[in-house]
Amino acid sequence: GVSRQGDLLPFVRSLLVSVFAGDGLVLLTQPVSEFVRRAISELGGHVGAGERVDLFCMEAARMLVDWFRTLCQNAPRQRRIALKYVAGWDSLQAEAEQLDIWIYSQHASEAEASDPNCNPFWFSSWVYHMKLVLMGGGLMTGVRLDVYLDYEFPMVFCYAAQIFEAHQLHLSRMLGITSPMQPIDDRLWTRRRVSDTESKEQLERWLAIVAAQKDLATALWLVSHACERLGLFRAPWAKSKKSQLALAVWQKQETPSAQEARFALRFRAFSRLNSPTPLSFANWAATREQLDEHAIGDLFTHAARVLADAKAAMDQSRRRFGPGSEAFRDLYYVVVANSVALAKLPADVVGSPALAATGSQASVFREALLNEAVADAAGDVTKAKAKRDKKKRAARSDLAKSAREWQAHVDRLVSSDGLKVAWSTAAERHPDWPLFAFT
Repeated sequence: GVSRQGDLLPFVRSLLVSVFAGDGLVLLTQPVSEFVRRAISELGGHVGAGERVDLFCMEAARMLVDWFRTLCQNAPRQRRIALKYVAGWDSLQAEAEQLDIWIYSQHASEAEASDPNCNPFWFSSWVYHMKLVLMGGGLMTGVRLDVYLDYEFPMVFCYAAQIFEAHQLHLSRMLGITSPMQPIDDRLWTRRRVSDTESKEQLERWLAIVAAQKDLATALWLVSHACERLGLFRAPWAKSKKSQLALAVWQKQETPSAQEARFALRFRAFSRLNSPTPLSFANWAATREQLDEHAIGDLFTHAARVLADAKAAMDQSRRRFGPGSEAFRDLYYVVVANSVALAKLPADVVGSPALAATGSQASVFREALLNEAVADAAGDVTKAKAKRDKKKRAARSDLAKSAREWQAHVDRLVSSDGLKVAWSTAAERHPDWPLFAFT
């Protein structure tokens, strides 16, 4: 392994953790570039200040300072810069991986240096973390800024759940390669020494936040998907008057090619990243089909269970670490508020025939109603042609009848039984995450 690895790992870990888990503060008296250079030099034992190290340290310092400057901007600029710079952090991660391998190979074989089971990849791990922070922040800030329309919520929260899951796995890996040791140097700290135990606790606190974010995004994904399938979230082209032209536009916008184009446009900032694996439209469609196999009411039930598990995990973290940071407390508020909203959903609503249908059945019903509206607007040409084939006419008639019955159940719930859903941000209490309520 690396020379003096047993003594240096907690020191380097404390340096890295202080940057991304210290409430946004860099607790050092030296320039950021010197901080990066010192950490690499201490880890490698005799790396020195070669050109390769200097270039990386300057680039890492510039990216880090730019990120902290971003935090001083307003929300729209924060989001715009975060999405713009995420590609730069992706490139920096590739450079950091090569640097990690080079540092480790000074005292080990090339095979060991390239093996993540041997090489901790500290600096590329840090860069990867920063990239995931920007990805999650850039995506969720769009909720506060009303960037997304209601019908886009399912794919936004699905993508967010994937990002937070990747972040959770990454932080879990970092915890898995730590061991209790004592730090060796106090000179770089302006306030006090950060012990190995404190460093590990900071990672665990951050891991608790990311795990809660993943569960919250998953629950919001399930709820928004159910609302979309029920027709509560309407796309702009689905709200227009039912003229023949408007219905033709509606049909065109519902085609897979149009959906894929909107998906690619919304997530174009993440599509070319090396890691985590970008969520493609095909994978998103396959995941959506899996959800559509379940009854719509089951999605609400499962979302409530996910939020309950998230609250239990956060309660355990609070008992262990105390109230936690402001971000943790605000996130806890959002989890509890959304849990209460689902708990208030009446049992007769969940057991309604409208929610007993699966997502795939709801999609077929809505498509049948749209086709029927198009046929009526076109002078009932479709029905005239269908008379030539009694089986086709009967099948279409039965499907349209079932679709109208299902839509009647949905309309009844919306008008009388409190299935109207309202989404709003949590204002000063973690505004990047929405609160939903059934009224």
